[in-house]
Amino acid sequence: MSFISKEISTIVLERNAFHSNSFIDDSFDGIFYFKVIAKKNLYRKVNLIVFVNDMPLVIPGYKFFWDEKMDYFFIKSDNKIFYEGVLYYFELEKANGGLEYLGKNYVIEEEWQVENFDYKPENTSYIENLEIDNIFILMDRYKKKDIFILKKLDIENLLFDNELTKIEEYSCYSGESLNALFNLKQDEKLKYFLIDENFDKTCKDFFISKSIDSKKLIEILGLKLFCSPVASNYFRFNYFNSELELNEEAIADYKLAIALQFVFVGIPLLPFSRLKSFNEEIISYLAKIIEIRKTNPLLKRGDMRFIFGNSDVFGFERFYNGERLLIFFNRSTESFVMDVTKYFGNGDFIDISKEHPLKRKRQYSLYPKDFVILKKTRER
Repeated sequence: MSFISKEISTIVLERNAFHSNSFIDDSFDGIFYFKVIAKKNLYRKVNLIVFVNDMPLVIPGYKFFWDEKMDYFFIKSDNKIFYEGVLYYFELEKANGGLEYLGKNYVIEEEWQVENFDYKPENTSYIENLEIDNIFILMDRYKKKDIFILKKLDIENLLFDNELTKIEEYSCYSGESLNALFNLKQDEKLKYFLIDENFDKTCKDFFISKSIDSKKLIEILGLKLFCSPVASNYFRFNYFNSELELNEEAIADYKLAIALQFVFVGIPLLPFSRLKSFNEEIISYLAKIIEIRKTNPLLKRGDMRFIFGNSDVFGFERFYNGERLLIFFNRSTESFVMDVTKYFGNGDFIDISKEHPLKRKRQYSLYPKDFVILKKTRER
């Protein structure tokens, strides 16, 4: 899974930051992601410097996630100059002020000493369709008498694990037919439509068994996304399949895991065998979460970055074309107070998961066993 070897980790810790041509992702047609790893908390920002007609162009980056020792940065651009190949290096903004620079000769203090990286495109893009507007149910077993369960949820797409079955009024797929749906190139077929068992296990460990904390969740999910082609992250199935215990706390934890499926990068995949065991409370909750995803494009296509994590609370941001959503999860039995303006600046906000307006509210209390999706509605 990972292209982050022990050798690279050693270089980062000894020389502060690392990048190579293998850290350039052009898996989306016309979109380029440059990846940088740096020693933790050393740099607050990493910018890409590209030369166009001997003039520098600065493209700002952002921290994507972090672990115990390192920070992981993305720099995204859709500039057409990359199609022709470019010379580039990175500007590193230090947390305590000042600048350093990352080139082929690693991190140096003087910009004029930087040795440029050289990028030459190889036409490796394989995803042409950027609209991921789908939710799927995994039909492992199906009987006609179970059709009432499907009618309760506004989901049209059924993925058959074994033999493809046609069900009237529904779009039914096998693994092969998904390629045509998302315009995958033939040589990449089926490669990225995978049920993410990593997501399933991490959700169980964090929300259900509580064997890991938020920091570990961020490390596991963040590293998986960072080390995979960016495009494949949007076409991977977020699968969660766990036994549901019928007590108040267990149901609350289960709801949080379901919610993460629908607001995280990827395609929600619901196991039909599990749906049949849900009571009305869970089905109604699921219908609400489905509606939230369908009516908010950022949850389908938006980029993301983790922004906060402690023992029981984690937060990330979804953003695209200048729009942003702030998403926090709290698995604890205590409320968590967060400063919304730290991430969004001053303004009016609404929690679109509940449609609660938050006018001029700096501090926001995240209730126990709850999550929020905050959207800014007005600048102040």
